Amino acid sequence: MEEKFIKKVFGITLLVYFASICLVYLVSSKQFHYQETQSDTVSQSQVVGEFAEGDTIKQTFTVDSQYLEGVTVTPATYGKTAEGMLEAKITDANGKNIADIDVDMSELSDNQPYDIKLPEKIKTDNNESYTLELICKSLDGDSQISFYYGNSIKMAKGEISKSYDDSTRVYVNNEGLEGELCLSIDGMNTIWFGNYYWIIMGAIGILLIVYFVVSLNKRKSGKQTVVIAFLDSVSHYKFLISQLVKRDFKTKYKRSVLGVCWSFLNPLLMMLVQYVVFSTIFSSGVANYPVYLLSGIVMFNFFNECCAMGISAITSNSSLITKVYVPKYIYPLSRAMSSLVNLGFSLIPLLIVTFVTGLWPRPAFILLPFPIICMMIFSLGMSYFLSTSMVFFKDTQFIWNVLSTVWLYATPIFYTENIITSPILLKAFHCNPMYQFIYFVRSILIDGVSPSPQHYLYCILLSVVPFILGFWFFKKNEDKFIFNL
Repeated sequence: MEEKFIKKVFGITLLVYFASICLVYLVSSKQFHYQETQSDTVSQSQVVGEFAEGDTIKQTFTVDSQYLEGVTVTPATYGKTAEGMLEAKITDANGKNIADIDVDMSELSDNQPYDIKLPEKIKTDNNESYTLELICKSLDGDSQISFYYGNSIKMAKGEISKSYDDSTRVYVNNEGLEGELCLSIDGMNTIWFGNYYWIIMGAIGILLIVYFVVSLNKRKSGKQTVVIAFLDSVSHYKFLISQLVKRDFKTKYKRSVLGVCWSFLNPLLMMLVQYVVFSTIFSSGVANYPVYLLSGIVMFNFFNECCAMGISAITSNSSLITKVYVPKYIYPLSRAMSSLVNLGFSLIPLLIVTFVTGLWPRPAFILLPFPIICMMIFSLGMSYFLSTSMVFFKDTQFIWNVLSTVWLYATPIFYTENIITSPILLKAFHCNPMYQFIYFVRSILIDGVSPSPQHYLYCILLSVVPFILGFWFFKKNEDKFIFNL
């Protein structure tokens, strides 16, 4: 491999890196500087009573975040569309008016949370008290409107009742009720990462440049770094890799009437079946459930297919391995690349459903390659581990069939993590790499925003660490493959 080619690859890599960090900051600046918070709300028990013109509801609340962005209430419209105007007034502990917001009642849906956003976020002191006052300014025709309140909170083992005093209970026309408004506080805290983003990314860029220079100098002295060795192998065996990818792709759809169309149809049909079965159970409170469901199906299908194909990457190529020398890590790599091609086709129906349901492209969409690359690295690491295990222990494929099914149900594809009430179980749940990758994709497609910096870190760690371990296990045992094939 010529030095000119290596320099070209290094140059393109650096260009892509610096362009990527600029684009990421452009669409993720807010999430890198601030972390949004939302407080828990009490369980709904009943409504405060039917609202009439001139009626008021008052609820005092405390803010435990650095900034107050708004509040979320749960209205009751009695199954109808309400017509009229509502005034939402927020005052501080001294009675100073902080915000005065007009709410069109036609925007309120029965038993659906409604966000009352402040025109500008407000800097708060820790645990500072505020008062929300809802005033019915006008009510047209036979419209009906009210709001839910409660006096208990959900816990892991049921609900616990709360006690109230004059400063915490909800007031309707100055008459106190035994409970509080179903009110969630939308806040925001500053995080340090945004202030040091360019320093961190710049340092990584400098390390890349230093590594590239050291790699070139070592090559001149007859030594090779891991990257140079990898580039040499890819350059030398690129034709074989392309042929293996084509073979695997064609074999999958061999003698199939619809052929590659199954890459489109399979996730769509799975989504339709699971939507019919689970929509009435798990879709409550999930924004855009079809996209939520399909994104999980597409991502997990890629992981499952990559591992299922990778597990036999060595054993199914035994005739080639025993006759011709080829770096053995190429075989799982070619299987993963074939699965990546299928993922590319599967993303088309996912994006179509996303657009059809009203989620049009937003700047955050350019972040989509990041979780896909992380998932590819993780799946490749798993393939290296499974393919090695398969050589020495043929029952690996049957054990993996069971484990992959368990993994499927341990990943929130058709349900949400909100159904998990145990804090310990929830933390273990978050250690699932597929949860982090799918969460990242959903945050981009459904919420249209970048996840917080910690989710970038989770995705990187949960992809790179398994890859390193899987590749190390593969390289440690590859010389023994020929004696067990």
